[in-house]
Amino acid sequence: MLVPLHQYQSALTATALTGATTLYIANPTMNGFAVGGNAILFNSSTKVSESLTILTVPVTEDRITLASPITNDWGANSVCYPASSALIRGNLPVVWQTQNFATGSAVFDFTRTTTNPLTPSDTAPELYRGEEVLTIEPNWEGGLAKDFAFEGGLTENLTGAPTTFETHTRPSRTTTYNWLIKDQDEMYAFRKFLYRRAGMAVSFWMTSWVNDFNSLALTYNAGDQYFRFTDNGFYKNSANKVERQHIQIQLKNGTVIRRKIVSCTETTPGLVTQISLDSTYGVQFSYADIVRASFLSRYRLAGDSVDITWLHPRAATISLGLTTVPDYPVQDEA
Repeated sequence: MLVPLHQYQSALTATALTGATTLYIANPTMNGFAVGGNAILFNSSTKVSESLTILTVPVTEDRITLASPITNDWGANSVCYPASSALIRGNLPVVWQTQNFATGSAVFDFTRTTTNPLTPSDTAPELYRGEEVLTIEPNWEGGLAKDFAFEGGLTENLTGAPTTFETHTRPSRTTTYNWLIKDQDEMYAFRKFLYRRAGMAVSFWMTSWVNDFNSLALTYNAGDQYFRFTDNGFYKNSANKVERQHIQIQLKNGTVIRRKIVSCTETTPGLVTQISLDSTYGVQFSYADIVRASFLSRYRLAGDSVDITWLHPRAATISLGLTTVPDYPVQDEA
């Protein structure tokens, strides 16, 4: 059966009369309409619906063309959904709440297709050291839950004392981040980001989203290759550590600077630390221009499945467990 994807509903921007093969819809690609895919027109007042097969989705135009003409008249603002073939999983439970009112629920398993509108392909908008950078800030409500895990085990040789072993000398840091997606543009960008991950297979960069480096009152010139800040434990706990080797500096004018930390020095022991960077800034800025200076780390998804909870057709929440990974050996020796 065809199941409408209600969260991606759109409205016709012009009347479509019987026999038409073109439907005018704003941002059809963003809303999940794909060449070779399906769509459903629906009138909530008359309960009339019509299933469609999509022939083309022009990239620069707000319309789709159909493989066959429509068989009903549809006015402007009629609802149109992208749709996908699906099977019902298990039973269909029905619960009677009163003698005149009942509720039911169904779980659908969507069949795999080569024109799945939920997996759009596109190039990453921002790269650092050859990999994508996630630039959509998470929702801070509820805080960030961090989990530190060591991989190891216990062996019993039947000789008395057991022996422990570790497969990794550093903990794996997994943090759960939550995003509140507030419009179709954000959802489309996030869906493309998730598709490029291929589950846990493809890593990416992301800032910590907190101010990890509190700059001293300095002006940094375009040719400078250092950053000097009030030490908050960096030299003792983070210097030369894996996953603590890159910095992102965000300026108020929108400029973002990403650099590798190549060395560090305590200019004032316990108070001030200076880090040297792998290349110059290329722009001049002062400490007052900085919005946030943060660690930049590599991550991968902690699992191959992603849950998206839709609050209504224009808002959704996404929760992702992200696990830190070290730099590739070909990129860094540390």
